[in-house]
Amino acid sequence: MTFKSEPILNRYNLLLLEGDSVKVDFSDNKINISGDNAEGNKYLYNNFITKGLGFHHYDLVPWVEKAYDKNINFCKFGEQIKKWREQRQYKKDLLELLNEGKIDKKFYSTLSKTLEISDQVIIANVCMWMIQGQIKQYIPAKEEKDHLFDYIDQLYSAPIMLNKDAPKNLFYSSTNYYTTKYKRLDEEEKLELEKEYDPSVFGGYIGLLLAPDYIQFATLGDNAIYIFQSGIDVFDNTKLVQWFQSKFPHKEYTMILNKLLNEQKEKAEKKIDIKFIDTEAIRTFKDFVTIEGLKGKKLYIDLWASWCSPCIAQFKYRKQVRNYIQTVCKNVVPVYISIDENDSIWKKQINFHELDGYHLRASKSFINYLGEKFYKNQSISVPRYLLIDENGNILDDDLPRPSLIEKLKESLDNAL
Repeated sequence: MTFKSEPILNRYNLLLLEGDSVKVDFSDNKINISGDNAEGNKYLYNNFITKGLGFHHYDLVPWVEKAYDKNINFCKFGEQIKKWREQRQYKKDLLELLNEGKIDKKFYSTLSKTLEISDQVIIANVCMWMIQGQIKQYIPAKEEKDHLFDYIDQLYSAPIMLNKDAPKNLFYSSTNYYTTKYKRLDEEEKLELEKEYDPSVFGGYIGLLLAPDYIQFATLGDNAIYIFQSGIDVFDNTKLVQWFQSKFPHKEYTMILNKLLNEQKEKAEKKIDIKFIDTEAIRTFKDFVTIEGLKGKKLYIDLWASWCSPCIAQFKYRKQVRNYIQTVCKNVVPVYISIDENDSIWKKQINFHELDGYHLRASKSFINYLGEKFYKNQSISVPRYLLIDENGNILDDDLPRPSLIEKLKESLDNAL
């Protein structure tokens, strides 16, 4: 059985320039934008944000495949990259929007540079796929790998990628590049780097220490904020904040990370009432009737996983749901069921998100039961919310998400 997390509505990443005035409306699950350079933002959203860079990665792959024979023909490879760059549709489209007066010159220039950076990242990533043998199922020889990484080096050494504003770019990404660059160092070079920096502080992001300061603090800062907020154990958080304070004392990232660290410490001191249900005790929903504290109760089920971002995003609405269940719904108890495989990570996430109440980490047999009953043996999608009666029967197998609280209330009222 495989798992997937259901997508949440894409963020509308706006490219806003000084002096622009825009209006964004959201209705009927659609985003509408009007105002200065609105057509340019719509173009960015429809062709890059919603499709994602992955779409453009696969647009490049057929071009580089033509450079393969028995091995990689690097002259032909360079020619193919050049042709791909020249045929990029956005260059014609943005020029057309400019000529029609739908975007101004400054917006045209800014978005063109933004998408040029995206092209650099796309090419670098596809080169990495080649190094890893993911193109044409061909494992390159060492000399070919060295040549490809030299090419990636050139991409990231280009002025547009080393510009101090580059890390602010929507599509800029360098973590994978610097991680690989670090791995390519010999042991003596790594030891020399570790004389200045404690590698345990940076976890899997130690490669960023090879980046210029302005790339280092922005990229590491962005990743650290996300990781601090999600409760994932990657860094020694206290040491990392100390490093930011010593190296970037006046940066906003340092202030934010220090605040998040203090919040983590406060959470750690709180006592949460958590009741764990034995994983092997539950094979179907009917088995819940045997659990002390749940006998004779209806169950509001929150099906989730620690790696599921949409699941985590819904936790901030849990108090609204709990208050409604406790004050309006009769005899209903919330139960969290996780499809996590790692017991330790699951428990850490429960504590981090302060999820008091009953918790079950689903066994393989229970996961198979869920797959057969609700997913026709296809991928299990989370989050999902269900209502179960006192005998383990399904009252509603697909309740609205907690963020849609009014619709959820209506569904609960109807089911009960």
